[in-house]
Amino acid sequence: MPAPLNKFTFVFSGKSDIGLVRTENQDSFGKFPEDSSDLYGPKGQLFIVADGMGGHRGGKEASSIALKVVKNHFFSSDYDEAVALKEAIETANFEIFSKSGDKSDFGRMGTTCTVLALKADRAIIGHVGDSRVYKIENNRIEQLTNDHTKVQEMLREGLLTPEEARNYPSKSVLARALGVDEKVKVDIIDDLKLKRGQSFILCSDGLAKVSKGEILQIVSRNSAADACDILINLANERGGKDNVTVIVVKIDPDQSVKMVPSKPFKRKAVRTRKSNLGGWLAIAAVLLIIAVLLYLQYQSSGVNPSREVRVNQSPAEPVQQPEKSVESASDFEDTDTKLLAQAEQLLKEKDYENAYIIFKSVLGSQPDNQQAKQGIESIVNVYLNTGDALKKKNNYKDALIYYKKAADIQPNNSMIKGLISECTNLIAENNPEVKKEEKPEVKSPPVEVTKPAPPTPKATNTRVSASGFNSPAWIYPNIDKTECTVTGSEITFNNTSSQKFVLYNKDLFEVNLSTDVEIDGSNSVIGLVIGYASPLDYYVFKYRDGGNFTLQRISGNEIQKLFDVAPGNEVSGGLRKLRIIYTNNVINVYNEHGLLKSYRSVWGIFGKAGLYIDKNSSAVFKNVTISGNTALE
Repeated sequence: MPAPLNKFTFVFSGKSDIGLVRTENQDSFGKFPEDSSDLYGPKGQLFIVADGMGGHRGGKEASSIALKVVKNHFFSSDYDEAVALKEAIETANFEIFSKSGDKSDFGRMGTTCTVLALKADRAIIGHVGDSRVYKIENNRIEQLTNDHTKVQEMLREGLLTPEEARNYPSKSVLARALGVDEKVKVDIIDDLKLKRGQSFILCSDGLAKVSKGEILQIVSRNSAADACDILINLANERGGKDNVTVIVVKIDPDQSVKMVPSKPFKRKAVRTRKSNLGGWLAIAAVLLIIAVLLYLQYQSSGVNPSREVRVNQSPAEPVQQPEKSVESASDFEDTDTKLLAQAEQLLKEKDYENAYIIFKSVLGSQPDNQQAKQGIESIVNVYLNTGDALKKKNNYKDALIYYKKAADIQPNNSMIKGLISECTNLIAENNPEVKKEEKPEVKSPPVEVTKPAPPTPKATNTRVSASGFNSPAWIYPNIDKTECTVTGSEITFNNTSSQKFVLYNKDLFEVNLSTDVEIDGSNSVIGLVIGYASPLDYYVFKYRDGGNFTLQRISGNEIQKLFDVAPGNEVSGGLRKLRIIYTNNVINVYNEHGLLKSYRSVWGIFGKAGLYIDKNSSAVFKNVTISGNTALE
């Protein structure tokens, strides 16, 4: 049968992130064939997400096997796509089960496996575990797959009420996964028709704290690549306790109708004539149409019931169709109203960066929204006025920071470009080693132009245990080791009259550093350090028990407070968790409740990272972990 003249096309993007807690990313994902985007080839296109489980290397190995086996078996099969997909997942299950059972280095392991196959105008889903597939169509979102968790199985069987299920302990325990048993039941959904403007989202359960409504808005308003980034960032902002993987597939996105906020469509009742004959004729016509459609659907289903499925396979079991959970996009307008109110409140609180993010988000769906435009203009004016005030005090360096913030929002504003050029030249006049700008059009000139460019990075990933504090991997600049004590997996700082640093002895471009801290004394101040070049050049994330969380930039004798965040309704005493992550020049700081604040520096950050404790303070640091990128050696 010839392919249709107007063939379907698609765009896609996929991304995976380790999250903020795990030390290894055990998720795997892929799109196959990697070098083709033809939906009308022998088997079409295959998208896979697998979320591994198992200690040591087991989880990652299991998810990698799932990808490899499913891909190879599916494309080499002679059967219809639905049968080939079911068979491929069952084969992957047997491979992982055999690998796990041979008592190798991998030990007990398993993985979820969620697969979307697209062929011509048809979509097929194969699924085991609690990774998910969503479909967006006509501004509505559906979860197409069932979560194979024990609590969801009990809920479907009526053993738990929805309220009991919400509060059930160990909600993430899987009832089905690849590699756990020799055979596995695979859900197959093969009655999906492709339509222009549809989107499919595959994700691991690391995205669980992002609601369907949020996924709907983010995917509908953004490109596939941007949607993946935003969804993963949102998952991390809400704790990042698990690896998170997202694939977004958009069908004929250029031909889809642009989503706009709308009121729910209400179907009007149609009056019929009172004639009995007309009524019976209408009913007969409807029944005939239904019968024809059912026959055509049966003929086009593509699954030949006379074929037997190969491999070691149990008799086919009826597949339980997923419960359709649907949300509408008709509440976008109300959502934007709430977002605008939130942004206005942030403006009053002088949290301009987060207010700008929200205003910009609203303009994404309502490009002519005057309130959002005026809000952004207000933020630009605040930055310019602040810069002007600092320039009058001859503080050109800090004035430049605010002018650049304004330029980030309005990059083509010639007045702002002129202010940046003026400040840069004034800084140069006060520092003979710095050359003046020759062209005012140069965007965002570096402030610390005397700093050498950092070397080319290479990836490292080091988990640090406290037992290593006595090794050369850690240094103690300008302090006596008697001021701290290493006991087992802990390091204790004694109360002395000096500031103390314990630093990982490598200069790092990017850092993910976290620790648990037990503070001794209400006046003790503890923290984490990044970008450490000397005792007079570093960033420090500080916390005083019962006080605020603070990020500071130390440069010479100047201490610049970058932000100050209240901890909320916390009580003094007990264990505290501190975490700091930075990439390039963006710093994110966390406490035990998640992300506290983000800060973007005008400088790139490079240097050592480690622990900090202020003078006249004492504390115990536990469970220290650090990873980052170092220079090429």
